[in-house]
Amino acid sequence: MSGSIVVLWICVHLLSSAVPAVAQSVCAVTPNATGHVYVSTQVIPTSAFSGCTDLEYLTLADTVTTIGESAFNDCYFLRSVRIPDSVISIGGRAFKGNYNLLSVTIADSVTSIGASAFQNNYNLLSLTIPDSVTDIPYFYAITVYRFEAFRFHLH
Repeated sequence: MSGSIVVLWICVHLLSSAVPAVAQSVCAVTPNATGHVYVSTQVIPTSAFSGCTDLEYLTLADTVTTIGESAFNDCYFLRSVRIPDSVISIGGRAFKGNYNLLSVTIADSVTSIGASAFQNNYNLLSLTIPDSVTDIPYFYAITVYRFEAFRFHLH
């Protein structure tokens, strides 16, 4: 981000929190037997997979350009996310509350990340945000609970 200043607040909680009780899963698309979902739509709508507790593995096709607000909010067992080169924006709270999410890699095509997009991901260890991101609200964008092991990369 040449010529610009990026301010990113990372809230650090050194106390561990318990994973809330898991309610019945509500998925826009039912994951297969191994917990995998393949998403190929251009826009993933608001709350499309919110609360989908059966979702463990996610593959986003190169046709996805927008991840809507709260799209994958509270998918407690989601483990890792790789945002493909086709995605331009990630909505607020898109991946909030994914307690088992370990790593997130965001492609260079993403320019905007909404507020609280990665908040309350208790086990998040790695987050890579590329230079292309020019719009990311500082307010609760990321919450880290295992700070001693967390690796944050801002290219």
